[in-house]
Amino acid sequence: MATPVGDSYAVASGGVIAAGRSVKTTLQLAAEVLLPGAQSVVTQASINAAGANGTLPWMKTNAAPSSLDLLDWANGMPWDSVKKRAYACGGRDYAYALNVKMVTFDAKADTWDSTIDPWNGATNGGHLWNMFDLASQHELMLYVSYGNAKISVWDTVSKTPQASIPVPPTGGYGGFDPVTAIAWHPTLGAQGSIVWMNLTRKRIMRYDWLTSTWSELKIDGVSGTDDAMIACYLSGPEVVLIGNSHNYATAPFPAFNIIDNTGAWSTTPPAPAQLSCNGSSARGPLVAHPDGNSAIAFSLDDGHMYQWVAASNTWVDRGLTPTGLNTQYSIACTIPEYGVIMFVQATSAGAPFYVRIYKPDY
Repeated sequence: MATPVGDSYAVASGGVIAAGRSVKTTLQLAAEVLLPGAQSVVTQASINAAGANGTLPWMKTNAAPSSLDLLDWANGMPWDSVKKRAYACGGRDYAYALNVKMVTFDAKADTWDSTIDPWNGATNGGHLWNMFDLASQHELMLYVSYGNAKISVWDTVSKTPQASIPVPPTGGYGGFDPVTAIAWHPTLGAQGSIVWMNLTRKRIMRYDWLTSTWSELKIDGVSGTDDAMIACYLSGPEVVLIGNSHNYATAPFPAFNIIDNTGAWSTTPPAPAQLSCNGSSARGPLVAHPDGNSAIAFSLDDGHMYQWVAASNTWVDRGLTPTGLNTQYSIACTIPEYGVIMFVQATSAGAPFYVRIYKPDY
């Protein structure tokens, strides 16, 4: 049974609130007993239950020739440490608005749910890739919609669409463009910024939230290859790590790009393996370490975990990924206050879905 924790926040699945006091979440309890270096499945019934819209949260909404879930070609889910929620946005088929889903996980209620077509037909679908992120201090989800030449905005509080953001006027969008990735940089600028990377245009752009303007951070010389780009923000050094090393058969693999809290650009050493979104020919996700000072890449290429340490700007091989942790159909989410990385996983056919958590021992 869950244990009261004073006036904190959460009600675990099957838990109760007594005299205004709340209890630890199922996920938190599982994380607390998990040993460093271990992984475990966390039972969450709602992930395999139809919501109010009649669909399972991670199932696509229309028929398609490929797999039935949203987890093919995905990287990471942003986490709201205040509200204890995770978000993801995307679909399966391109240029099809009704296929777009906003998936949410509420750890307080221990429930998964989804909103179909959150922009009411105005935003097209496509793989999740790394095309969305949470503007954390504004409580807004950002999503690069396929073929719409805009960043769609969704209010996570009111659960309503907001005014969209136009893509960069130069070096921006190119129609169907999975070589694009975005990341929210909360400490770049007074109110944070969107970091936008486009390999077709060979540049990295910044959208300053306070001034509502785009500027160029790096033109030419950006590092990366092909599509399925990945990104994450590290709260310790206050940097965005963005790029990929997809479709490189042998080393040396391309370096990743680093954007710090002044907008300055630099690179990591060459990536240690093929790294990109999960997918049929992609090579595993990149997410922040729970301590916020490094990033962890889970390579499907060679089955190893690689840690990028910001302080030394080095890649460290952390050995084989624990069995069952990383699969083609999965998405990862760092939960810093629990000290774990959460994975949502499925088979090629979709359901059943399941959740694993992993606690790094490095």
